[in-house]
Amino acid sequence: MRKNLSNILVTFDKILQEPDSFTIDKICNDLSDRQFQMLMKAYETAVETRKFEIELFWKRSFFYRGIVTHN
Repeated sequence: MRKNLSNILVTFDKILQEPDSFTIDKICNDLSDRQFQMLMKAYETAVETRKFEIELFWKRSFFYRGIVTHN
């Protein structure tokens, strides 16, 4: 498990350092099926978290806007 996670983190690091040189096909070919599944699960979790944080941002914005306009 630790080795798989380490490989995935190395892949993320490479993508962040040189985003133009990586394509989905290249990344998928370099990973095993299990690593790919772990990577996709991490991606799905990141997307869900981002959507949740954006939703909270708008809720807070409307709340504070209501306080400011009320005064």
